[in-house]
Amino acid sequence: MKNKNELKKVYISLVTFVILSLGMSYIMNIKINALENEKSKVTEKKPQYQGDCIEKDLDLSDDIVIKIIERMDSSLDINFVNKFEEVDENNKPYSSIEISVSGNLDKIKEIENVLNDLNLSYKIENFDIKNPKNEKGNEKNYVDCIMTFKVI
Repeated sequence: MKNKNELKKVYISLVTFVILSLGMSYIMNIKINALENEKSKVTEKKPQYQGDCIEKDLDLSDDIVIKIIERMDSSLDINFVNKFEEVDENNKPYSSIEISVSGNLDKIKEIENVLNDLNLSYKIENFDIKNPKNEKGNEKNYVDCIMTFKVI
């Protein structure tokens, strides 16, 4: 009698384990299938690069920086350009532009002529010139320049 009771307990435990395992396996398969379907939906879409400016109606034809760069001498190497829109103490907006260029010193000085040709009301705040330590530094008058100016 004792053996039969123990066999029944083992049998019931084994059946319970199998039923729970099958139930858990079924639930896990449902979740895995749902994740695979979601993964396939995500991978089907091809990402399209929209550029740094997502705004479709953004008009860059009046941008001061683009106009300045277009009129600068093509022999100048532009390292970076930063443009900040700011407001002065009288709440009047102005642009602060920082340009880093490398090239012939005479060509760099012509940037001021470009500003004059564009009829901009500007004030040069910083004009920092350094001799470079690179392979082009042996050329005559080759310098690095960081120029900061305010355009009203």
